Amino acid sequence: MNDSNRPKAIMGVVPSRRVMAAAVMAGTELQYCGVKSLRRYKEEGRKLLTANRYLVGLVNLHKPEAIVLLKPSAQKATSFNLQLISHIKGMADSHHCPLFCLSIKEIKTILTEDRCLKNQRHLAEFLAGKFPELGRYLPINSERVVRDKEKYYQPLFVAIGLVFSYLKLISKDYG
Repeated sequence: MNDSNRPKAIMGVVPSRRVMAAAVMAGTELQYCGVKSLRRYKEEGRKLLTANRYLVGLVNLHKPEAIVLLKPSAQKATSFNLQLISHIKGMADSHHCPLFCLSIKEIKTILTEDRCLKNQRHLAEFLAGKFPELGRYLPINSERVVRDKEKYYQPLFVAIGLVFSYLKLISKDYG
């Protein structure tokens, strides 16, 4: 398949000062999903540099047509997150890649088909149903308490949800 016939890649990014996540989809294929822990870095500058390197590497590798960013809630709009978002905007501009923002509420609304996605656990279960390879990131049992593993991988599911939501939106607009 040559480059002109290949579906364009879309990248989703969940910026955070502890654990950030990214996902890349081309068409209906999940090409990449991962989390980058920034917890071990004490200085904000080192965290920003590490996050920036991670994202630039992904953009250079996958060459996305668009980047979809999680819009931070009021309590998550910290100085660090706003700086990181500014870096992502600059990176998108330098790669001539449009940047879109969606909130977690918008993701849940867009992806809702016949069921209600009440929380991030429901979003994770919904996406694992679409992409069975994600099942290993779900908690073993679905007790009410959110465990460390589940908390660690929540941004991963949100990043995939960002891309999936964007693709669903553009298919409605252009399909």
